[in-house]
Amino acid sequence: MDSFLQIARAQLLGGPIPRKYVLELAKVIDARSIASAGFNMSSSVADIMEGNRWKWPPSWNDYVPKLESPSLTSSSDSLFWRDRDDVFHNFSVSLAWEDLRSRADRVSWSNIVWFAGQIPKHAFILWLVFMKKLKTQDRMQNWDIQGRDPNELKCLLCNTQQDSHGHLFFDCPYFFPGLEYCENEG
Repeated sequence: MDSFLQIARAQLLGGPIPRKYVLELAKVIDARSIASAGFNMSSSVADIMEGNRWKWPPSWNDYVPKLESPSLTSSSDSLFWRDRDDVFHNFSVSLAWEDLRSRADRVSWSNIVWFAGQIPKHAFILWLVFMKKLKTQDRMQNWDIQGRDPNELKCLLCNTQQDSHGHLFFDCPYFFPGLEYCENEG
């Protein structure tokens, strides 16, 4: 009984359940014993209660002999989120996301990529550019391109050297005139 109360207390307070108690409980109340008792894995507490008493098999009573019955009400349940500061809030996806996501300093180029009227595909590609993660030939060469001569991998604009992030945006003689043309035509 003492171990079950510690498990219940840990569950209610949101703390970790001691591993030895989880293993003990799993020996007695596993999926097979739940099914043989006439319940299933989606059974609720109300399904195993009759009035204010447990209606589970006697073998379960041997394991947890004096477990007090919960007080069941017809009111709806509430879902809470405990943040990283151990403060409980009404659950929302945005609150969970803000709590779980990794945080970093804001980068200087974020307003160039992410703004109200941006086209998602273009913003994603521009984000790849700033992160230096475009699929340039120097990066793809590490992916074991079979049957390709590395000397065949040349910049498609100037055909002078293998394309890379640095070459495409700083060294290729066709990049800046092409960019200026797009700016003037747009």
